[in-house]
Amino acid sequence: MGFEGKSGCSKLKRRKLAINWKQLVPSSSGDDDRPTELLVTSKRKSKCGRSEGDAQENDKEDLELQTKSYDDITEYIARSKRFLVTLSDKLPDRGEKLKATLQRYEDELERRNKLELEKSAKLLFLQVLPEAKGNVTRSLHHQQC
Repeated sequence: MGFEGKSGCSKLKRRKLAINWKQLVPSSSGDDDRPTELLVTSKRKSKCGRSEGDAQENDKEDLELQTKSYDDITEYIARSKRFLVTLSDKLPDRGEKLKATLQRYEDELERRNKLELEKSAKLLFLQVLPEAKGNVTRSLHHQQC
C-alpha cells in the first residue's frame, strides 16, 4: 500500500462546477443586464447573546427555566461560574454559549427576586395602608376639634 502524494487521493479529477447564472438570477428588466440586487442580512444578536431568529426556541427554553426551582437555578449558576473560570479557554467557542446560558439563568433569578420584592412591598403597603388611613383620620379629627 503506497502513498499517492500529500493529499492521499489517487487519481481524482476535479471538475469545475457548471452554474447556469441566467437561469438562477434572471435580469430585472430588458435594457439592464445587471443581476437582481439581493439584500444580505445577518442574524442580529439580542442582549443576552441569542439570535432573534430563534424566538420560538428561546420562548420554550425560557418556559423550561421558569419551571426550575430556586435552588436548581442558584446551583447551576455557581457550577457554571466555576466551570467558566477553569475550562472556558478550552472550549471551541471560548465559553460564549455557556456565558449566554448563564446570563439567562441570572436574568431569571433577578426576575424572581424582583417579583418577590414587589409582592413583599405590596403586602406591606396593604398592611400599612389601613393603619395610615386611621392615623390620618384621627389627626384630622383632632385638628377640627
